Amino acid sequence: MNSDSHLLPGDKDWQTDKELISELTPLIAQLSTYVVRYFDADTGEVEPISVANERALGDRMTALGAGLHARADRREALGDHPMQVEGRIALPPATEDR
Repeated sequence: MNSDSHLLPGDKDWQTDKELISELTPLIAQLSTYVVRYFDADTGEVEPISVANERALGDRMTALGAGLHARADRREALGDHPMQVEGRIALPPATEDR
């Protein structure tokens, strides 16, 4: 495993983080499809996405955004403490001052 990874420690939130990442992956594809459909609809090639589907996508983005904020809060709470990845310590990447 990459020793400079920024995964959170294997605590109770580990499963939450894995689920968040697995839910973000298809959202990226859905957003790409949405953008392409938007431009295709703008040129009259296809019907625009329905209001219900657009709202559902917005709701999904909002929910996953809240999950991402929660993950950032957990990371911030760690402060300068190194993060543990599967039993190994992963130090943050070196900066120019280190």
